[in-house]
Amino acid sequence: MHSVVLKNDAAGDLIHSLSAINNITSSNENEKVTIFLSKLSQRFSFLVKNPKVVIKVINYHPNIIEKIKLILFLKNNKVKKVYILSPKSFYFFLPL
Repeated sequence: MHSVVLKNDAAGDLIHSLSAINNITSSNENEKVTIFLSKLSQRFSFLVKNPKVVIKVINYHPNIIEKIKLILFLKNNKVKKVYILSPKSFYFFLPL
């Protein structure tokens, strides 16, 4: 089981969300945490230093194939919790 953080926006927004991401990773101490970052903030992934965190990169505006891959990832990886830190309409439909 693990948790997923969707933070698919610009680098400045990632910096503002670091405290929330740190709270998520520390509250899920025994679980793996996968963070989806946009290509815009990928180079700042070093700010999230935690051995249990896996960073995955997705386009800022994901195409249909990336959206399907994300849905399959959530379905196939026994994801316990999903934290949506990016207010994009597609992400709000994922719980359905």
